[in-house]
Amino acid sequence: MLKFITRSFFLLLFCTLITFAQAGEVDKKLHQECLYPTIYVGRESGYGSGVVVRSEKVEENIYRNVFITCAHLVDETTIDYEVKQFIYDNWSQVKDTKSYAAVFFAFNKDMDIAIGVFYSDQAMPVATLDFEPKLFIGNDVFRIGCGLGDDPRVDYGKITAYRKTPKPIFRTSVMTVPGDSGSPLFHEYKVIGIQVSIRSFRNLPVFGISYAVPLERFKTWNTANNDNLSFAWTKKPMPEMVFRYLKFKQYEVKQP
Repeated sequence: MLKFITRSFFLLLFCTLITFAQAGEVDKKLHQECLYPTIYVGRESGYGSGVVVRSEKVEENIYRNVFITCAHLVDETTIDYEVKQFIYDNWSQVKDTKSYAAVFFAFNKDMDIAIGVFYSDQAMPVATLDFEPKLFIGNDVFRIGCGLGDDPRVDYGKITAYRKTPKPIFRTSVMTVPGDSGSPLFHEYKVIGIQVSIRSFRNLPVFGISYAVPLERFKTWNTANNDNLSFAWTKKPMPEMVFRYLKFKQYEVKQP
């Protein structure tokens, strides 16, 4: 009996030590592939979130970056948008931000998706996209967003429903607040959708129920536009664009 108790004690102690060791470890994939590509997207009258999906050097110390978000962040009366990149120390601690002017290349209000572009003085971290995830009700997902205009925040939940028609949409249990609109929804460290709304009842928000549009909407949108949008997530050359000057920091950059 004493031998059994001793063996059980050491087994419990071993499991406890393993748990403590894991608690102090950093999830590098979460940070590098999910947290760092997430950005704040704002304008004078509102704000939301987005995720960088392409970054390429166009001139010395000048990089062109593409991000995706939701279309209801777009105000058709303005072209003045700002994105913020968050600078981290010791993996998780926000120590600074960098702001850049941005424009929207295209948006679709009916599908609630949008593609934006901005220039930076360094390469941006880029998220991996999964257009055809194998998902089922009960699968784990998480969202990273700048809800309420705060620093990026990670919230976890489950896929609770998945509707394919008439418009594909995920329902999740991920806690979502205003300002999380446009934020990436992840499954196994890959973006599978864009957060677009919170469930409401009698005009009151139900924060435990949120909705995200699957990335397949972007492919449907691209097909309807003769493949003029796939540059955002492929290595295809970007279409000819007539942008006004995009100003950031001491730089003034025009579309090459």
